[in-house]
Amino acid sequence: GAGGDGMIWNAVLAIFLIPLGLVGVLLVLIEKSRRVLRDHGLLAGRRVWFVRGIAMILAPCLPIVGVTLFASSIGVQEYVQASVREATLGTSMTDFYTVPTLEASQPGDRRNLVLIYLESIEDTLADDAVFEENMLEPVQTATEGWASIPSLQQYEGGGWTMAGIVGTQCGIPLRSATALSDNADLNSLGTAGNEVQSYMAGATCLGDVLAGEGYRNVFLGGADASFAGKGVFLTGHGYEEVSDLSEWRDLEELEMRDDWGLSDRRLFERARDSVTRLHEADEPFNLTLLTLDTHEAPWLYGYCDLDTEVPMTSITRCSMEQVAGFIDYMRSEGILEDPTVVVMGDHRK
Repeated sequence: GAGGDGMIWNAVLAIFLIPLGLVGVLLVLIEKSRRVLRDHGLLAGRRVWFVRGIAMILAPCLPIVGVTLFASSIGVQEYVQASVREATLGTSMTDFYTVPTLEASQPGDRRNLVLIYLESIEDTLADDAVFEENMLEPVQTATEGWASIPSLQQYEGGGWTMAGIVGTQCGIPLRSATALSDNADLNSLGTAGNEVQSYMAGATCLGDVLAGEGYRNVFLGGADASFAGKGVFLTGHGYEEVSDLSEWRDLEELEMRDDWGLSDRRLFERARDSVTRLHEADEPFNLTLLTLDTHEAPWLYGYCDLDTEVPMTSITRCSMEQVAGFIDYMRSEGILEDPTVVVMGDHRK
């Protein structure tokens, strides 16, 4: 249900049928050559047994290895399980998909949205029996009394940023032809030689729905939006403003890791200006933010004090303090009374 039968049959043709045909042709040629050599007395005695010995070893080994690699490359086990499940239940992924819509409402009744994706954050990081401290405590305090969704989980194979963004904004699991586990294949989109002009243009996603209802969609992230096709996805699905690493460079931001991105502290300082501007404008808005500091490998920005044995513990706590500070800012400015604010990890650690 996530690729279609055509992908499987293309793999069967390219990996199995064509090579099998070539092997058949080679067998015919080899057999003719063997007969010629035997007739001329070049295959006799120990040479024959040596060649036969090698053939006896390779004959079972090569097909077994080939079939194993073939089955792994196209995910035979998962494919068979999915086919049996669909045949047994009579359902597929399409039976669970609903075209996103907004309920009819008056313009004055529409709530604004602030959506904050936390890089590589999950509830486990709050367990101070496992880690040096509860790294999520600042955000937990800032959101005390808010509703939560304990059952929200990462789908199988969705352990990377774009999978989390697309999954939550489009309701569709993002997969590639070889996505049998957490994969980074699609992270190459947007790089030199892998430029893309559109990203899932046929899908209806959060930004599309909100833009159709008159919302202004704004995205702020510390990293390069061209990475993994993120910017193309956002601009192709209703986002009018996408601020990323290239913009922070143009603005000569100083608290940056130049090859990676803007610190979470400066990101949320910029976000304060954006949410204030959007709040004061006479139109509904969606402000989407994506943090950066907690991405591997550990990178300590100057604003964060390293006071734990494991650097990422301090880094994560410092990042959560910036998120909490942004929420507290909206609360103190009276902005928090208006929007729905959603805070979630983009994927599990």
